[in-house]
Amino acid sequence: MESQNNNTTMSSSIDKIESPTNKNIIEDKNLQDAVGKLLQGYDWTLLPITSKAGGRKSTHVKRPMNAFMVWAQAARRRLADQYPQLHNAELSKTLGKLWRFLSDTEKQPFIEEAERLRNAHKKQHPHYKV
Repeated sequence: MESQNNNTTMSSSIDKIESPTNKNIIEDKNLQDAVGKLLQGYDWTLLPITSKAGGRKSTHVKRPMNAFMVWAQAARRRLADQYPQLHNAELSKTLGKLWRFLSDTEKQPFIEEAERLRNAHKKQHPHYKV
């Protein structure tokens, strides 16, 4: 009963997000075309070559993704494609809420993938400290 209630809440939160209209899609396409035309003729060799922002070492090793991050990466792509007008901050909040509604069995494949990534990370970076 509780999981059915959670699924109803999940679908109702997704249903509240409006899909883009054809007019918005055409306007977006026109904007993309205009930007493409402007950038096509630009001489990129005129830009100075700069070092990486933040001054981080190029040898920085990222942490392996946890189960939520594995799931959110795939879910974010899908939701961003379906609702391009949605701001990234709102998308992140929605993903967090949806993750909390998932049952342990629904989360299991992502937990296993995160464990596989963690083990591969340990092999690739044996001296990595958390």
